[in-house]
Amino acid sequence: MFGLMTANGQLQAHYLVNQLSDHSKSDIAWFGSIQTLIEFSFAIFTGRYFDIHGAKLLVSSATVLAFVSVIGLAFAHEYYQFLLSFILFGFAASLIYAPSAAVASHWFDKRRGLAIGCIVAGSGLGGVLYPIILEQLFRQIGYRNTMLFVGGLNFCLMAPGIWWMKTRLPPRAPPKWSAMKAPWKDIRYVVHVIGAALFGMNVLSPYFTAIYYMDSNNVPKYISEYAVAIALSGSLVGRCILGWMADIVGVWKVFGAVGPVSGIILFALWLPIVGTAPAIVGLITYGMISGSWFALLPAATATISPVHEAGMRFGMLVSALAVPSLVGPVITSALIEKGNNTFKWAAVWVGLCSMLAGAVVNSVPLMTWWRKRMADKESETDTELGTVPSTVEKSRDVTKERAGEQQ
Repeated sequence: MFGLMTANGQLQAHYLVNQLSDHSKSDIAWFGSIQTLIEFSFAIFTGRYFDIHGAKLLVSSATVLAFVSVIGLAFAHEYYQFLLSFILFGFAASLIYAPSAAVASHWFDKRRGLAIGCIVAGSGLGGVLYPIILEQLFRQIGYRNTMLFVGGLNFCLMAPGIWWMKTRLPPRAPPKWSAMKAPWKDIRYVVHVIGAALFGMNVLSPYFTAIYYMDSNNVPKYISEYAVAIALSGSLVGRCILGWMADIVGVWKVFGAVGPVSGIILFALWLPIVGTAPAIVGLITYGMISGSWFALLPAATATISPVHEAGMRFGMLVSALAVPSLVGPVITSALIEKGNNTFKWAAVWVGLCSMLAGAVVNSVPLMTWWRKRMADKESETDTELGTVPSTVEKSRDVTKERAGEQQ
C-alpha cells in the first residue's frame, strides 16, 4: 500500500502530461500532500485504537478503502475527482500506518530496528515495483486498465494482513484521553517529535519530484521515467541495512546521522546540475538515507516509550507530521518552477529542513543518551574500584527513593 503512495511521483508526472495537462506542478503536488496530511492526521486515533483493540478491524477497513480509492482513480476525469480519490486513499493509509509500525515493538526488543526495517522494506519494494508496473502498463493497456489492475493487485497483497497482523498484548480497558498528556512532559519525546516534523516536512518531496530532477540534469528519457523506482531501490536497501546497523551500534546514533547526511547529499548532488551518472547516484543515496528514516523513526520512538503506549505515542508523533507534510511538497514544487524547472532552490529548502532536524534538534536525545551512557560507565568504574559513595550522594539517593515511593 505504502509502495503505491511513494510511487505518486510517477502518477503525478503522468497526470501533468495527460489528464491534467492544464494544471501546474503545484496543483498536482496537492494530491500527494493532502493524502499524506490525512494519513498522518488520524494516526493519533488509530494508534490508540491499536493499543486497545488490536489491528484486525483497522487492516480490513484499510484494505477495502484502498481498493475503492484506486478504482476511483481509474475512472476519474476532473481535478476534483482525482483529489477525492487521493483523499480516500489517505484515509485508508491512516488506518494502517501507525499499527504496522507499532506492532513490531510488541514482538521485538533487541532486534527491533531490524524488524521494523524489514516491515517498512515491504513498502520500499512496492515503491520500486509500482513505478515500473505503471510505466509499462500505461503504454500497453492504457491508464484505466492499469489502475484497475493495480487496485486488484493492491487488494490481494493487503488482505493477508487481516489475519497475520496481531498484537502480543491482550485487549485492555481504554486509558483516559488525559493519558495522552503524559508523553508531552517527557523532554526527549517532545524534541523527538519536533525533529521528526522538520525532517518529515520534506522527506517525500524528492520522491514526488524525482522525474523533474532527472529532467533538469538532462538525463535521457528512458532513464528518467524510472526515476522514482531508482530512488526507491535505494530506499529499500537503506531500510534493511541501516535498521540492522541500528541494532548493533545504537538506534539513536544512526537515527541522529540521517538528517545531516541527507542534507549533504542534497547540497552536493541535487543543488547543482551534475549530469546523468551523478544524478542517479543522488537518487540512490538519498533514497538509502531517507528510507532508513522510515525504519528508524518508530524504532527510536519505541526506545523512549512504554510498550503499552507504543501505538499511542507513535500515533501522536505521526499526527504531528500532518501539517508540515502538507506544505512541504507544495513549496518544493513551487520552488522547482521558480528555478526554471531545476532543483536548485528546492534542494536548499529540503536540505535545510533535513540538516535542522538531524544536526540540531535530534542532537538533544542523542546527547541525553550519551550522557546516560557516560554516567553508567562512571558508575561501573566506581564499583570496580570499590569507591564508597559520599554522605551527600547517599542522601540524594534516599531523597529520590522517597520521591519515587510517593509517586
